[in-house]
Amino acid sequence: MSRQTQSAQPARGAESAAEVAARIESRLSEALEEIGAALGELPVLAALACRPAPAGVAPRLLNIAQAAEALSLGKSTVNALVASGEIGSVKIGSARRVPVEEIDAYVARLRQKGA
Repeated sequence: MSRQTQSAQPARGAESAAEVAARIESRLSEALEEIGAALGELPVLAALACRPAPAGVAPRLLNIAQAAEALSLGKSTVNALVASGEIGSVKIGSARRVPVEEIDAYVARLRQKGA
């Protein structure tokens, strides 16, 4: 018998192929049940993620994208305005935030210039 044939044969006391297949099938069945349960929770998670802020709670600090949306400008433009100091901002860790008051003050300055 060749070395390859000998290694393919189960050792004495080892599981048979049918036993291994049954064990794998059982594990796969358990995994599928867990996946099904997790998929069942996705709508709840999605609803929580899309839930609006509670009524009466307005954000006080905006990220650059939110500030850009509030001003109907692009993020690059808002970044430039922040970098130039025309719009004030604060840094929290590595995050740059724009206070809502700074947005209001910038709009008021634009109105004054245009008046």
